[in-house]
Amino acid sequence: VVNITGLSDFSRPHPLSHPAVPLSARPFSGSGPNGWLRGADFRNAYVPGTPLNGAGQTVGLLQFDGYNKIDITNYENQVGLMNYVPLTNVLINFFNGSAGAHNDEVCLDIEMSLAMAPGLSRVIVYEIQNSAGNAPTILNRMATDNLAGQLSSSWFWPTGPSTTVDNIFKNMAAQGQS
Repeated sequence: VVNITGLSDFSRPHPLSHPAVPLSARPFSGSGPNGWLRGADFRNAYVPGTPLNGAGQTVGLLQFDGYNKIDITNYENQVGLMNYVPLTNVLINFFNGSAGAHNDEVCLDIEMSLAMAPGLSRVIVYEIQNSAGNAPTILNRMATDNLAGQLSSSWFWPTGPSTTVDNIFKNMAAQGQS
C-alpha cells in the first residue's frame, strides 16, 4: 500500500479565492466597466508584447465542481474573443457536472485560460465531486489521458504530499505535461 486517501472528508478541496476588499478610489485602466481588468487586459499585464498565444495547444483544468457553459459563452462574447475555444468536459467517478457552490471558481479558471492563451485549440475540464480523497483520482486521469501538455488547478486540497500524488506528477513530467 503506497497511500490511503478518502477516509475523512474533514477538509474538502476549496478554491483559494479571497473575499472582495473595497479598493481605493484610484482609477483603473482596464477595458472592462469602470476600468476593471478583463480579457486581453490580463495578457497585457502579465506578458505584454508576447507573440505567444497558445496556438495549437490544449490545456487541462482540474476542477472539484461543475460549471454553467452559458457563463463561458457570455464571457467570450463580452470580452470580444474571436476564437471560441472548444471545451471538453471529462466527468469522473459518476460526477454529473452540475454547477455547484464553486461554479465561479471553475468559470474563472476557464476564462483565465482563454484570456491568457486565446489561440488554444481546446480546454479539457476534468470535473470530479468535491471530496478530499478525490485529488489522486482526477490527477491520475489527467496523466492517463495525456491529452493536454499544460495542466492547471487553482484548487487547494488538504491531504498534503503523498507518494501517490508525487508519482502521478513524475509520470506527468516524464510525458512532457507541465
